[in-house]
Amino acid sequence: MRARRLLALILPALLLALPGQSAEPEKVVRSVLPGETVRVYVAYHVLRDCSPIGEIRLTVIEPPAQGQISLQGTTIRGGFSYNNPRYHCNQRQIAASEVLYEAPGKGEGLMRTRFGIVFADGEIKLIDAEITVWAPSSAPKSE
Repeated sequence: MRARRLLALILPALLLALPGQSAEPEKVVRSVLPGETVRVYVAYHVLRDCSPIGEIRLTVIEPPAQGQISLQGTTIRGGFSYNNPRYHCNQRQIAASEVLYEAPGKGEGLMRTRFGIVFADGEIKLIDAEITVWAPSSAPKSE
């Protein structure tokens, strides 16, 4: 357990020491009901012909206090800007990976987690996620 805690402390620094890595993690905020699953993040990395560059891996640096983080394959429409050579990929389904958070069946509160998305070319994207688990009686009412 001590080794895992130590690794959680030094891994972000090690990841950021690699060339081309951003110093600031991307912040993501989500909410979910107990026992439900929510998509926290989606990642894709494709060539100009819209085929995937390679496998995308998930490294959980700080797991949530409750619940579980996982990675699953999916397909989505791309979100490339007009001046990107992959813009035409927006018109078709492309391979992607989604990070999911499965909330525990009971309880509520704010769950924080940090994870890294590791792309096949070595690029690493750090994500800080805050996930609020709402009990059905305390969930915000939509208007």
